[in-house]
Amino acid sequence: NNNNNTNNTDTAPPFTTSQTINAASTGNATLLRTHLSQNPSLAHLPDPETGLTPLMAAAAAGHLSILQYLIDDGHAPWNAVDRRGKC
Repeated sequence: NNNNNTNNTDTAPPFTTSQTINAASTGNATLLRTHLSQNPSLAHLPDPETGLTPLMAAAAAGHLSILQYLIDDGHAPWNAVDRRGKC
């Protein structure tokens, strides 16, 4: 009787780009760090509909601490543009 596989069903599903952008736009640093620790590429991925990245969403909402985290820790490109070519 092998019970080693029980932990495999306890893993959370992967975070989506939209969830990560929402965490950035609402200023939820804890959730954002969790997302990026599990999948660092989420910091670079734009929302499929708007083209916004987590960095852009945090800036639009005025969350300076999120901006500093994303830029200072090298998670997000500071020069990304959305679908309209805007930063």
